[in-house]
Amino acid sequence: MPWECSATCGGGIGTRSRICFDPDVCEGPEEERGSCNTQPCPKLQEEDKEKILADIRKHLLSTHQNFQLQKDESVTVPCKGSLKNTIDKLYPNSKATWLQNGDKIYSGYKRKVINENQDLQIKNAMPEDNGFFTCVLHLTAKSLVTVSLSTVTVQNDKPDMLVEVGSPFSLFCNGVIFSRVFPTMLLQKWYHNSTLIREFKDSKLEDENELYFESSDYSDSGIWVCKIVEINSQSRGKAREWVTNVIRVQVINPPPLIMRLLPYVIGISAGLMLIIIFGCLYVKRAKRKFKEKLAKETGKDRKTEVSTHSKESKKGKKSKDGRK
Repeated sequence: MPWECSATCGGGIGTRSRICFDPDVCEGPEEERGSCNTQPCPKLQEEDKEKILADIRKHLLSTHQNFQLQKDESVTVPCKGSLKNTIDKLYPNSKATWLQNGDKIYSGYKRKVINENQDLQIKNAMPEDNGFFTCVLHLTAKSLVTVSLSTVTVQNDKPDMLVEVGSPFSLFCNGVIFSRVFPTMLLQKWYHNSTLIREFKDSKLEDENELYFESSDYSDSGIWVCKIVEINSQSRGKAREWVTNVIRVQVINPPPLIMRLLPYVIGISAGLMLIIIFGCLYVKRAKRKFKEKLAKETGKDRKTEVSTHSKESKKGKKSKDGRK
């Protein structure tokens, strides 16, 4: 098969595969990789590259992609967006890699990368789909660029967290990556049932990613939402905000005393049972050894008695013979 190159110039990764009609004589890998189109790009195209990279950066810092879903809803997260035509023209063989919270996403039934535009389709969203989604384009073998940043949050219809009243617990915002991307000031806000509870004003996102409760109360039950809000923004008149995590918390009664003691009772009972079992085995073994020992001693006594009786019989016989 002919080579397929990821770039028309400036260096790319070429791949080609082969079709084998006789497996018995075919050896080696089915696919071969190597460098291709290493010739320099025309000057005009170099200028176009610089422009598209600047446009991507501008697009990244100005767009706002925040998807708030209910459980089992579906969503398509865009990758190239309004830059699709420009990117496809200059880099027709570019490939996209999607990341969730920094981890690579593999295409499957539930999550699928659409070949036409590299968008990410999420079907029947679940709470584990919460996170920060990043689309990274491989323009050439040596050129990677992030073109899309999006947040997806899924509100569960069941509690995500069960907390016993009086127990400590923590909620995480998952907004650390924002401070690594956006140059503007960012503010972390926590809401409880739509009411603002706390703001982290004088700290960085990487320093405050956790909302900690020393002791839970029944009033802590409900839906907790963390938002990252842009302040002093120069890209838009209205500040952008992203929902980075949604947690449904339910504070429950502590179990009755008997239930709390039950593990200890079970542990003690199991220990006693083991002691009894091993004790019975020990006694049984001791009895068996005692019986074996007694049998041996009884056997010896019988042999001694038989021997003595035999000697006495012989003596009696001799004495009778002497009298005759």
